[in-house]
Amino acid sequence: KKPLGGKKIILIVFAVLLVLIAAAVIAASCIAAPFTASAAGARYELPFEPAAESYLLVSLDTGEVIFEKNAHTQRPPASLTKMLTTYVAMKYTEDLDATTVTQTTRHTDELYGMNSSTADIRNGETLTMRQLLYAMMLPSGNEAANMVADSIGNGSKSNFCMLMNTEAKRIGCTDTNFSNPHGLFSDNHYTTAWDMHLIAKACY
Repeated sequence: KKPLGGKKIILIVFAVLLVLIAAAVIAASCIAAPFTASAAGARYELPFEPAAESYLLVSLDTGEVIFEKNAHTQRPPASLTKMLTTYVAMKYTEDLDATTVTQTTRHTDELYGMNSSTADIRNGETLTMRQLLYAMMLPSGNEAANMVADSIGNGSKSNFCMLMNTEAKRIGCTDTNFSNPHGLFSDNHYTTAWDMHLIAKACY
């Protein structure tokens, strides 16, 4: 058999590339199809059913609700609480690096036996407010959240929670009440997916 010429090789390679590109386009269209907007243009269909009891996805550019489920049903927010704790801390702290807080047992006593996430801040250790925000938002340190609340609330977590709820209402939350700065379960500590999206927008 005669060896293939250079032009034939180029044509074969080009044909293979066309087949691969066509396959990729078809696959992409199949994957994207479940997310195609409905005729109304306001809702999208998920290709699966999330296990979450409530969820919400909103475009920050247009405000369009892309998809949601029970977005206005009250739920315990758990550590999402720390988003608002951080927001309040940054708003009410004049200098994040000059403000310091020292860990005491009152910041940790309620956490014992709760299988609580901490930043391993030791009793007597002093941190700046900026360090506490990192300790709260990265390892989700509940004792860091208590230290923040204690400092800004002038020794009272209740005072800090009043600030949290005031700011939540100012942001536009209507189905939210915070009774602690960290998110450990409490009957009087709740929000909704919709309200959390408002808080996230304010933080953003």
